[in-house]
Formats: sequence, structure tokens, C-alpha cells
Amino acid sequence: QKAPKTDEDWAKVRAGEATLVESANLLMLPGRARDGVKWHAAAKRMSDAAQIALAAAEKKDVTALFVHVEARDLVGATRVAGERGLADYRRAHARLEEHVKKPL
Repeated sequence: QKAPKTDEDWAKVRAGEATLVESANLLMLPGRARDGVKWHAAAKRMSDAAQIALAAAEKKDVTALFVHVEARDLVGATRVAGERGLADYRRAHARLEEHVKKPL
């Protein structure tokens, strides 16, 4: 993965994460869910992970950003791997939340 280095790079990361947050919010609108609760839960996890990555980008925290990629990828895995994928996602998400809370 290529780490953002310039202010322009970080602005692109922030824009991308903000887009993911908004996309997930649109997926949670009434009538969008293809399979009800599971769809909404997956969209919520995507939104949560993107919001945390957005916070990491605001701090220009490369480590937190790369941990986010792991968490975001696991969002897709939960649809495939079921409960085990969800547990993996929750562990990665918790690590990311803890890292982002640390002051620079």
C-alpha cells in the first residue's frame, strides 16, 4: 500500500472515506436493503469503519489508516464468512478505534 505523503494525498484519502461514509448511509435508507437486517448491519459496519478512517486521515495517521483497510476488507468477509468473519471484523475494528483515540 502506498502511504499518503502530501496534503493533496491526504485530501484524496479524506474525500474517499467521506464518500464511503455517505455511500453506506445511502445503503441504509428504507427500501434499499436486499436482505433486511443483514444488509443494514453490513452497511453500518462499512460506515463505522470509514468514519474511523476519516478520523485517521484528519490526524494524518498512516498506521490507523492501514489498519482501517484491514477492517474495511473484513466487512466484505462477514458477508462470506458469517459469524467468524464478523468476529474478525470486530477485533480489527476495536484495534483501529484504540489506535485512533491515541493523541499524536
